[in-house]
Amino acid sequence: MAKVKVKKRELPEYPADHKVGMKVPLDGSDCEKCEYVNGNKCTQKLFIQWLGDDTIPGPTNRYCCDFWSPK
Repeated sequence: MAKVKVKKRELPEYPADHKVGMKVPLDGSDCEKCEYVNGNKCTQKLFIQWLGDDTIPGPTNRYCCDFWSPK
């Protein structure tokens, strides 16, 4: 399998009180619809680094983070 080259991107800067992940309303973008999620676990490295764990801290249909990507 060929490796895909990805351009390095700068992460945006947020205010000090910004939360990378938070509760969200039903039927919007949420962990349940994210490519990085399997059950209640997340494989997105930046989210894990921020949270310090790979377990999503809430129901997957009511939680989302800045690194969400559709399945």
